Amino acid sequence: MGKLKGIIQFTGSFDGLSFYESGGKIIVRKTGGFDGKKIKTQPEYARVRENGAEFGHVAKVCKNFRQGLKADLSAMGIEKVHNRLVSLFHDIMQLDMVSKRGKRTVANGLQSPTAIALLEAFELHPTEAFSRHFPYSISVDLTEGILTVPHFAPNLLSVPVGTTHLFLQFWIAGMDSELKEFSKVQYSEALSILLTPSGTSIPLTLSCAVPEAPLLFYGLKLNYVQETNGTFHPLFGTKMKILGFRL
Repeated sequence: MGKLKGIIQFTGSFDGLSFYESGGKIIVRKTGGFDGKKIKTQPEYARVRENGAEFGHVAKVCKNFRQGLKADLSAMGIEKVHNRLVSLFHDIMQLDMVSKRGKRTVANGLQSPTAIALLEAFELHPTEAFSRHFPYSISVDLTEGILTVPHFAPNLLSVPVGTTHLFLQFWIAGMDSELKEFSKVQYSEALSILLTPSGTSIPLTLSCAVPEAPLLFYGLKLNYVQETNGTFHPLFGTKMKILGFRL
């Protein structure tokens, strides 16, 4: 695969080469690929068919999940966040020890205790851990829809220059048992915290309505905000973390 340099800019096929655009650049590769009929019928392509079926399933799950959180993910301004979510849900799907290869599902993978560890370790931002922005222990009660930060100390935060407040929101999203439908995401009221140099810790509590759904995902999002003459101005985009799920 090569990158085209020069004034010629077009897409399509020409003389055994395919030209397509990716990331604002024209990429060149040889025309070709798998024979579609052979893939569908020949025994030696069984693994290809299995991989294709499972990838298609994961892509659909990811699309449903991403569409449900579209507004927040867009506010984060992360490139290729879909690819990151596909990787996460593919890893979870591989935890399905019930189904045969080619039939594994994300829903079955979520049954594994390892799934919660994968989700908790997952970062939406490729280079910034959420703990960098919110280095506190968190507890969640999904029965009551309450998120608690037992010890919040403002002096532990390293905030961007100009930040006067931190806005926090707890969110809970419901999905059906097969992850095909995403119900409306519920949010807590935004908690506005005036940032001071104080090292005294205080408890924080956020309350959120719990959607009626067999599968719940939940998380926390924050915004750095600057107050000017009584008006709040968000800074540097939304930061968000998926904290876990409940079946």
